[in-house]
Amino acid sequence: MRSLSWAQLGYSHVGTHSAVARKLRLGGPVVGPLLREAVLEDGETYRLPRGMLGEGVGLTFLIGRSFAFTDEEGTTARNALGACAACRLDLHLIGRRTALPSLLDDWVATADLGLEVAHRAGPWIDG
Repeated sequence: MRSLSWAQLGYSHVGTHSAVARKLRLGGPVVGPLLREAVLEDGETYRLPRGMLGEGVGLTFLIGRSFAFTDEEGTTARNALGACAACRLDLHLIGRRTALPSLLDDWVATADLGLEVAHRAGPWIDG
């Protein structure tokens, strides 16, 4: 990624639902980088690549402060909510960037940047 001058904004997940993971031949969720170059803002167009596998809906969270990491303040729903500055609903376009290897599994999905081809960003909702 660095040699291509791509900027990582966060992380994306694919295969979080067991039926989707089975269909993609994944043993479970795969985490990949969320790249600035893959995020499509409102009104941007995108030409679908040949390797499109499908799409998914997800949430993106903008974290405004660190989570608690001490025994005195455990991570709870309340302090997690306090750490979230904003969120948005997004559409993930899932696909392959390469034709080889033809077999798809956890290793290939991870090496293929988590199968995140494009990420259509919804509007931010504060709080």
